[in-house]
Amino acid sequence: MPSADRHLRDLELLERALGSDLPADPHANSCPSCRARIAGLAEGRTHLADLQELLHDGVGNDAVTIPAALSRLSGALARAEELVVAAETDDDAFAAALADASASAEFPEIALHAVQIASRVPLRSPALAMRIAQTVREILVGPRFAGSSFRDLAIGVCSLLEGQGLLYVGRSDEAVLCSRSALDELTLAGAPDILVSRARYYLGSALWGDARYADALILLAEAREGFARDEQVSWVGRTDAAIGLVHFSEARFDQALRAFDSALARLDAEVDPGPVASTQQNRAGILMNLGRLAEARAAFGEALELALRAGLQASAATIRVNLLGLGLDEGHFEDVRTRGERLVAQCVRDGLDVDAYYARLALAEAHAALGNYGAVRELVDAIRENAPSEVRDDPDASALLSRLDAGDHEIAHRLRRLRHYLSGRDRFEAAREA
Repeated sequence: MPSADRHLRDLELLERALGSDLPADPHANSCPSCRARIAGLAEGRTHLADLQELLHDGVGNDAVTIPAALSRLSGALARAEELVVAAETDDDAFAAALADASASAEFPEIALHAVQIASRVPLRSPALAMRIAQTVREILVGPRFAGSSFRDLAIGVCSLLEGQGLLYVGRSDEAVLCSRSALDELTLAGAPDILVSRARYYLGSALWGDARYADALILLAEAREGFARDEQVSWVGRTDAAIGLVHFSEARFDQALRAFDSALARLDAEVDPGPVASTQQNRAGILMNLGRLAEARAAFGEALELALRAGLQASAATIRVNLLGLGLDEGHFEDVRTRGERLVAQCVRDGLDVDAYYARLALAEAHAALGNYGAVRELVDAIRENAPSEVRDDPDASALLSRLDAGDHEIAHRLRRLRHYLSGRDRFEAAREA
């Protein structure tokens, strides 16, 4: 039934975009967001990956004639998926697929959808995500596609994808600049509301990575409002998870847990394995800080199983680093030493600088507990030299870092103190005792 009190559902939007002879809807007539989404679907500007099955399960059963614009969109989506699959295969396959796609006058449209589809890549390989974004952008900025209505949108989405990759490898200050450029580019290009909300979400996440927590919460709240307005339930869940992470970083554990639980209630592990795994691991981190170690290990285990099943190698590495901290709390120092050495090498090889930093910190604490002080001193040098911005720019963390030149009998305690501070545990316990 038509209603002026709610946004149109996806199927209703798609039916109107297909030109069906439907009665006027009072909400659609007065809502700029719904009108823009209908126009975007009809003109082929909106990403339709999550609506394709509606053509068969809903509209398709009624034998509705699909307009040429939507048929073109379906073809562009298919070619976009082929391009991303080629990038995920190897460099040669990507180069060949890109050469073929870019020879088409429709390349900006294909690129717009491909870079959105490639948002699944950063949790598997941040470096590949950045390479896709940079390579596609280099082609788009040339004069050949200057007249395309899709070009500026695609360039903005490239900046979004590159910002995601930068955040995952710990280059948070660059991620902020890239994500802010994406928001500006998409706004200037008149992007659909959903893309602008996503840009706010990714910029908020980058600001969190740069330890600018107040600014992050502002952007994430704006993104959440936009997603809720467009009834994008899964994106509301992703944003709740990001908000929870900001609270976690500022040691507001109760608020963080509520945000994580809200996120998990809205996310489907089959559809969004990356956000679910990340939320599960962050929730496990809070349980660890609260001393609920058995629950934390079970939650980390669920997150790791999901990440591995979905092929999310970067996410799996982060979870394994967190498990090192749990092993230290459980007193399993030899196990942490063995796993930590392998994990440091893996993170360095994969360019996961922040994960490598925290793995070294855990490994140093394990060596100190075992009395291997020579290994500790080498690791402390690396910990000081490679501190990420969240440590470098925090005066208290920097002070704790400077005290790691203590004698052998004190170093284990000081390493543990730094680890607890960076996890927010010290601040939470101080607030609870106040």
